[in-house]
This record gives sequence, C-alpha cells and structure tokens, in this order.
Amino acid sequence: MIYSNEKLKTQNAKIKLKVQNFLKNFKFCTVVLHLSLYTLRFTGLALASLLISISLYADIIYLKNGEKLEGEIINTTKEGYEIKVKSGNTPIKKEDIKRIEEKPTDSLKIYSPSEEYQIRLSKIDPKDAGAHFQLGTFCFNNALYEEAANEFHTAKDLDVSYSQRVDKVLKEIEDLKARLNKREGKKEKIKPQFKREVFGSSTSPFNKERFAMFLSTFKDKDKKIEFLRECLLKAKELEKQIDATTKPEERQRNLFSALDFYKQAAFSEEQEITNTANEAIKRLTRGLIEPKKGSLNKPIGRLYSEINEFLSTVSIEEAQGYCEGYLKMAKDTEIEAETLSVDSEEFNLKLRTALNCYLIVYNFTNDPQIKKEVLTSIKRCNKKL
Repeated sequence: MIYSNEKLKTQNAKIKLKVQNFLKNFKFCTVVLHLSLYTLRFTGLALASLLISISLYADIIYLKNGEKLEGEIINTTKEGYEIKVKSGNTPIKKEDIKRIEEKPTDSLKIYSPSEEYQIRLSKIDPKDAGAHFQLGTFCFNNALYEEAANEFHTAKDLDVSYSQRVDKVLKEIEDLKARLNKREGKKEKIKPQFKREVFGSSTSPFNKERFAMFLSTFKDKDKKIEFLRECLLKAKELEKQIDATTKPEERQRNLFSALDFYKQAAFSEEQEITNTANEAIKRLTRGLIEPKKGSLNKPIGRLYSEINEFLSTVSIEEAQGYCEGYLKMAKDTEIEAETLSVDSEEFNLKLRTALNCYLIVYNFTNDPQIKKEVLTSIKRCNKKL
C-alpha cells in the first residue's frame, strides 16, 4: 500500500486493514500451511515458534538517496517522522523521503528479541500454561535462556502435564549451551555436523536461531564484534572468488558460503557493518535467484528458503515480478512432468519444483484471483506426490 507523507495511516487503520486481510485469506492460509508442512523440517520447538509468530505492518520508508528503512512510525512532527527500527529510534526528515509503503512483516525485524518478549508477555493470560510454554519457546529460539527457563517453569507450575516437555527442553538448553560454551578464552572444537547446522552450507541454510545462541557465548563484547568483522572480511573474499570460478557447482558453493558469512556479519551491533552485510545479502540472493536477466533458477533445496526470505524484504512491485516468473515456471514444469512416468525420480523432481513455485506465488502475490488458482494447483500437485 502506498500513501503520501501527509496522509499517513493511523494505528487504528492499520489494525482494521490487518483484520480485513486476515478474514479474507484465513481459509486459504490454513490449507496451504497444512499442505506445505512436509517441506519444512522443524523441531517441535521451532514449529511451535512458527505458529505463535507475530505479524504486524511495517512502514517501508524509501529515501531519495536510494536507501530504504523498515520500521514503525511512532511519532510525527512538522519536520518529519521518528521511526522505530531494531537498532533504536531514528528521525527522518520529510524532505528526504521519496515515498512510504506499508507491508506485513515479522515483528522481530523491528523489535529486539527482549522487546518482543516483553510485548508478548503483556498480552498473554498469566494463568494460561500453554501461552507460557509457547512464550518460552520463543525465548529459547532467540537465545533468551533465562526468560525461557522462567516461562517453561511457569507452564510446568500451572499445569503438571507440561512437566515432561519442560524437563526435555531445559535439558536441550543446557546441552546446546555446553556444546557452544567458551571457557577462559578456550574454544571448544565444534563438530563438523553441528558447524553445518549453525553456519550453513551449500545444502543447509544458515540457522539464525542457533547462530544467535553461538554469539551469546561470547562473554567479551569486543571479541564478538571482532569475530563479526572477520565474518564480513571472509564474505568479501569469497564474493571475489565467485566471478573467477567457471564451474557452476563451485560457483554456487562459493555464493552460498559468501551469503552465509554476510548473514553472520549482519548480527553486528555496528550499523555500518550491518548495512553493508544486508546490501550484500540482497545482491547475492538476486544472483542466486536470477543468474541471467529473465532467467530464474529452480526453487529446489536450499534455494527455496532463500527465495522466500528474499521476497519478504523487497518491495511489493518487485515481488510481483518474481511471482509472474515463478507462476510461468510452475505451469511449464507441471506440464513437463505429465509426460514422464509417475514412478520416475525426474517426475517427482519436476512436480516438487512446480509445487515450490506455486507456494512462492501463493505467499507473495497480491492478486486474490491468482491466489485462488494457485491454491488449487498446490492441492493438485500435493495429491500427485
């Protein structure tokens, strides 16, 4: 939604719009969530966190100098606006603004995990054991260990049926902390499998939650800052190697590695490093999705999750362009699959490719009619698989 600087939407209008969209899309969203769960490999905790994630509308401020801010307008003055972003409050002058859009976003893009925890805590019923357990799950996945333990213990005290689950989760917290612990400057050797789980690989996506846990083990703030600077330098080195590589597989491997190091650097509290990393993440992801102008890569394996993450950060207009491309790819690939034996691996691969394309379009199209048609296609592909 685009609106002028002088006619910003009020908070009540935002809430009303959010409710209308929710009622309009509810029955479709629930079906797609059910159909696509098999593509997600969450643990019980991660799934619970997904189900209780809070969505709100963010103000996307496009500046005349080409920069973009995503946050929430919390105050309006004669000169401009005060924007709530994750790193704090930022004043913006009206004369520097090109336009403002509004779009759904994950609240954690605006609030820190600690701030989000306090917001969620204020909204739950103090006597609801399930709500406290879900809140503990949120804290666990965002490295708020003390808060997580408190919420899990509260759930257990309110309802003894949670005892077994709570004890299991608390043990998992201790196990994870032990595996990542740094004592007296001595680094514990991280096993290759766990390293892939945390830092990502060409087949496994970078795990933000576990990397946040890893960073929480740094007792020295300066060492953590230096570590993230090294991540940025490593990312730049790997990016330079990408164009020098001629083999497609090696090129993609270097691209994913550089992308992962940039994502690690984006955790820095230094705004300059964060901005550099975020710009590079978009640049590299675009290169992964569209290696040549007008030629999209198939959303298979890790690339599927990268595409979804990327499209949630771009403008509505840009997302619609990608939706058109993936809708065409979905239809063409599904037709190709029909010519193959249903027992062949190629049939399954093409059908899964088509299904992933349809899911991307469903998640990001703003056309209600296309959303309906795509939902039918998702059900059809899922039934064949």
